[in-house]
Amino acid sequence: MFDKDLQEEIEKANREFIKQARERRVFVSQRKQTITERVFAHANKSEFSNDALQLLINSANLGMEVDSNEFNEYLASLNLLERNDQQNTYLPTGNGLLLLQEISKSISTSSGHVSDYSLSGQEKA
Repeated sequence: MFDKDLQEEIEKANREFIKQARERRVFVSQRKQTITERVFAHANKSEFSNDALQLLINSANLGMEVDSNEFNEYLASLNLLERNDQQNTYLPTGNGLLLLQEISKSISTSSGHVSDYSLSGQEKA
């Protein structure tokens, strides 16, 4: 830390910010997570589509490997995975499953309507 006199000066200058930060921390700790923000403990990252993960890496020019810890941390920062320290693993959140889950052909084609959208917004059948 800084010398005591400097520390007091810093705290005085940032008093309002510190007060607001503490209020936000209390609010966030009391806020309930939505179902999509929650971890799905019965699922695991292997349910994510490797094609979708690779597309994310390429589109964002991340230069990471799909199975790297660095990429897992990146997905956690987006609330797509959450680290489970007890098991030393990453578990998918509802958001992660919605965006990145591998969907079998039998499920997607049985829905009755499968469509593809081009970049121009014109729907293709």
